[in-house]
Amino acid sequence: MKTEHKIRITGEYDLLVLSPAIITCLLKQVKLSDAGKFVISAKAIFPPGYADYLKHVITANLNMPCTNHDMKKICQMIVQQVSDLTVDQQKCFEKVSFNKRRSLVQFHLNASRTLYLLVMQKNSIFTYVYRDMEQKEVELVLLINRRTG
Repeated sequence: MKTEHKIRITGEYDLLVLSPAIITCLLKQVKLSDAGKFVISAKAIFPPGYADYLKHVITANLNMPCTNHDMKKICQMIVQQVSDLTVDQQKCFEKVSFNKRRSLVQFHLNASRTLYLLVMQKNSIFTYVYRDMEQKEVELVLLINRRTG
């Protein structure tokens, strides 16, 4: 029997930067990790062109200049929003941080015990729940058990 678990982002944001693809990627990494601790590059979690897209959106909508060489703002937003993810009203990640050396950005994550155990269960289904621009609740099933290649 499948068990559904709802992932939500708590808090208020001017701009939601976590896409369902990013959250799916993070859940897959938790599954592949040793006890839910892992390091992942920004390039591995961002879909192609997503970082550039976010730079333009931030500049246009938040009146925050974001240059091609300044990923710090985007990374800070990602860290904050990943830190605010919950699964079944429990925190998803106990620790989220990033470091940037030249053009390489890496995120360091420690999944909560709750998230790790749920991800490791074969019968778990994860649904990402968020509010759209009209404040209607949207639910998307995240496919973490699907093999890609």
